[in-house]
Amino acid sequence: MAGTIHIVFGEAGGNALRHALRLLDSADHLLEFPDELSFGPIAPSDPALRAKWVAEQLGEPEWREIVPHVEAFWAAALSGAARHVVWFSRRVTREYTGFLDYLWHVGDRPSDVVDLTETLVPAHGPDGAIKGMRRVLATGLIDAYQILDGNLFAQAIPLSDEARRRDRAQWQALRSENAPLRVVTPDLRLVSAPLTHFDAALFKQMEHRFRKSARIIGHVMMEQSDKDIIDVEDFFLSRRLLMLARAGVIESRGDLKHIRFSEVRLPRSVPDV
Repeated sequence: MAGTIHIVFGEAGGNALRHALRLLDSADHLLEFPDELSFGPIAPSDPALRAKWVAEQLGEPEWREIVPHVEAFWAAALSGAARHVVWFSRRVTREYTGFLDYLWHVGDRPSDVVDLTETLVPAHGPDGAIKGMRRVLATGLIDAYQILDGNLFAQAIPLSDEARRRDRAQWQALRSENAPLRVVTPDLRLVSAPLTHFDAALFKQMEHRFRKSARIIGHVMMEQSDKDIIDVEDFFLSRRLLMLARAGVIESRGDLKHIRFSEVRLPRSVPDV
């Protein structure tokens, strides 16, 4: 495939970028990395092995459905001589881990990057007028017009050899740890974490009466975004609630895989007899 391929990590980022390319009548292509490397094994990051881990540790056997899509992504990304433009933010664990794994796979292949970590884009009011600027938290949280108004395509710059070596060394260290989770610290370092990392944040939102799973997960995610960091998505949190319920740590009703139609609570204390 010749020309330019834009690479994003997650479907949401692809939607905005695809729309922006259409508005420009661009012939550029788009590749979306479908896996989520903030959780699960990364040494190796083989999608079939990761799907097995997700089934065992998060109770989600259907994760195996993304395996052929991950394989198709790498087949497209590693073939041909097209220019690569990689979009990511170091404030978003999914994008940061995806970018580092991309570098691990492509080796010394030249790549341009749009690093959105400190990027500001125009914020529009209800009337469509620009009311100021706001920080980009994730590729999937900007719209096509902000990409164009902020001239983000012009931010693509070649990845330096020094930056490539530094980022590959960071991924090598994380691979050697091969922890269940990876999270972004307040100083924007990517570090390993245990499977229980977000449990305290989930428990903080629970009571001894049933509350909607969506409300609990939403509050946990808002606390993360208030720090200008997106460490976790609703998929992992909902499956973590599922596993905590199966272990008897919390009580639930409804299907926890559907967070709008399920509820959880802390166990009620056993009455004295």
